[in-house]
Amino acid sequence: MKEANILIVDDEEMALLTIAEIISDLGNVYTAETGIDAINKAKQEKPDLILLDINLDDMSGFDVKKALDAEGLNIPCIYITTTETYASDAYKFGGVDFITKPIMPDMTINRVKNQLDIALSKRQLHEANLRFNAMVNSLSDAILLLDKNDTIIECNNAAEKLTGFTSKEMDNANINDVVNLSKVSNNRNIHLTVETWISEKAHLANAKYLLENRSGDYFEVSCVIEPIFDKDSSFNGSTICLRVKKELQGNFRFLDETEMLNRIRYLAELVNNQSSIANSISLYQLRLTQLADIESRFGFDALLQIKQELVSSLTSNLRPETIIGFLDNNDFIVAIPHGKNETQIENNILGLLPQTIFYLGEDIDLAFTNAHQIFDEDMFIEDVLEEISKKV
Repeated sequence: MKEANILIVDDEEMALLTIAEIISDLGNVYTAETGIDAINKAKQEKPDLILLDINLDDMSGFDVKKALDAEGLNIPCIYITTTETYASDAYKFGGVDFITKPIMPDMTINRVKNQLDIALSKRQLHEANLRFNAMVNSLSDAILLLDKNDTIIECNNAAEKLTGFTSKEMDNANINDVVNLSKVSNNRNIHLTVETWISEKAHLANAKYLLENRSGDYFEVSCVIEPIFDKDSSFNGSTICLRVKKELQGNFRFLDETEMLNRIRYLAELVNNQSSIANSISLYQLRLTQLADIESRFGFDALLQIKQELVSSLTSNLRPETIIGFLDNNDFIVAIPHGKNETQIENNILGLLPQTIFYLGEDIDLAFTNAHQIFDEDMFIEDVLEEISKKV
């Protein structure tokens, strides 16, 4: 146990030499005769354990302990007393144990050895934790440790960089307040209820996700969740690993089904309230006929590019109030509001869509089916949406 560092503090030279001799085989022994000297030695040597006399000439052992704690040196102390009546005070003032004068060798060795075992175990655990943190922080993958309630306990530097939140901001935050994921295949937001994911084996799926960070930047990521179970095999938390596949340039966020339909419902209310902003709505539902083939041949990146070009083409040719979004099945809806004196657009929206896109050196031909319906005053928007979905 020579790796242990022990500091003995006593203003009686004989007691100091006696204790040093008794515990010499337990570690590297340092000595101090005053409280001030003890504080300086502790700062310099960083002992694993201090044997500290309560009654020193310049200050009490309790004040030495208090000063060390104030310096952030939370070093375990065994107080040295002249009587066991000080035992309760020893524990009250942060001591882990006490020994009495005259010094009894066997008792002193046993108590010092016991506290050294505890102190060294804590030090080794601390050092292992530092090495682990250094390793985790060197990873490019974002790592987040959650408890069983999906609350973030720890995260690495890559998680801070990816999400845009500091570790302090993420501490005790729910994962869904920090990580905004949507499913690549349908742009639908994912709620990370980790225990449900694990029970459904969703963490085993080779799926891609879009992550929107705090700054509004988008990343294509894979998400792996590893459960943590306690000794009774009960779910106790999880580790989440987010691996960035690529950073996506530009704004790739499309309205999902819920958000899109809510906006269309708001437009419908304007129509039914005879608003000058919207007297009627031209509704289109369009479907890319080769969706499955394109996704299987070229992957999600091609589908994402198609979505981007469709939205870009339509928004550049239609009025700003137009609502464009995607259903969960990847059909997309276009809702164009018309004022009282505006001519309604007929079923010619296909002419605004690109016929091909160029992807990885190859032209991908695009073909669409579509359905068109006009929404006027005193109509029910849900009925119109249901009707149009039957026609596409």
